Amino acid sequence: MKTESDPGLGRIIRAAIAHRWLVLILSAGIVALGVWSFTQLPIDATPDITNVQVQINSKSPGYSPLEAEQRITFPIENALAGMPGLDYTRSLSRYGLSQVTVAFTDGTDIYFARQQVAERIAQVKSQLPDGVEPELGPIATGLGEIFLYTLTADPDALDGPWGFYAVQGGGVSLGKTSQGFGKAWTIVDPGVSIKPYPCGVLTHPTIDLMLKLVTENDVKPDDIEAVKVYAGTNILNPIRYPIAANHLQAKFSLPAALAMIALARKAGKREFSDEFVASASMQAMQKRITTEFDPEIEKMGFDKMRSRITIRLKDGRRVEGWADERYRGGPENPLSDADLEAKVRSCCDGILHEKVQSKLIDAGRSITQLNDASKLMQIMNGVDA
Repeated sequence: MKTESDPGLGRIIRAAIAHRWLVLILSAGIVALGVWSFTQLPIDATPDITNVQVQINSKSPGYSPLEAEQRITFPIENALAGMPGLDYTRSLSRYGLSQVTVAFTDGTDIYFARQQVAERIAQVKSQLPDGVEPELGPIATGLGEIFLYTLTADPDALDGPWGFYAVQGGGVSLGKTSQGFGKAWTIVDPGVSIKPYPCGVLTHPTIDLMLKLVTENDVKPDDIEAVKVYAGTNILNPIRYPIAANHLQAKFSLPAALAMIALARKAGKREFSDEFVASASMQAMQKRITTEFDPEIEKMGFDKMRSRITIRLKDGRRVEGWADERYRGGPENPLSDADLEAKVRSCCDGILHEKVQSKLIDAGRSITQLNDASKLMQIMNGVDA
């Protein structure tokens, strides 16, 4: 067996020994080069393989996810269609937020992509609700999107003087909590309540009274000089906006709700929209309607929603009346079949075709005979229309 070393390798070893200082200097140089190269490497715990993206965020306070989707997200996504280099779009709609993410093909310049998106947003702005301002997100990738948004609330949001418990039920009831939900809260007794109007239920008896007065006396909008609403603190405190500027404020405003009745003789989904509430006629009519605390009504207690209205007409006449304490839609004064059908059609207006509405109503009336409740969802989604 040969043990003779390679003469070529031997020469290298002998040369390295003979020029040891030069070898050490070269080795130190290579190490230094390696350290410098290490500091220049874009090292990440998780390599970012995200494509080129541009995010569009639109704040929409007071909008439900469905409203944000229909009125903000959908128009923006439509406007983005057909852009150069567009790969796909995706979106999410949450309470008070619409977010559209636009993905471009690999190699697209991010600044070119943002310019294209900004131009399309400028074109669609006129179709969005007033006050909604779409904003481009920062130049960042989806992988770096760690924090979307936070939900904050006042510390008194639940049990404060204007908190949920005070507005919805007159305060916290520890007794009800200890009884358990199965016994304390039930739809069997006293029964189901269905809201005829899309606003705070405390306003409903007064709205019905206004509708009765203007209908029975054939009061036209131009006939009205002033309207005065008298009520107790159980109504006037929560329903506190003197003049509503948008649909959300209108839900908690007696002048706004009564102005809708005076102008349109109805207060449905169309009337409770930003466009209708902000219209010149609505704003002018609201200024003719005021509320006043009535100590006599206050003495009657808070077990019922009591109010009265006085309408002063331009010809000098006065039209007055008291609201029905048995609010319409409640167990003591339930909606008629015709009222309930009108409520369903109002909710479906602009979303479902009239024939589909009729089919949905018929299926709802016979829901106990349906073998599968998903039939209702199929009708609403047009699968079985």
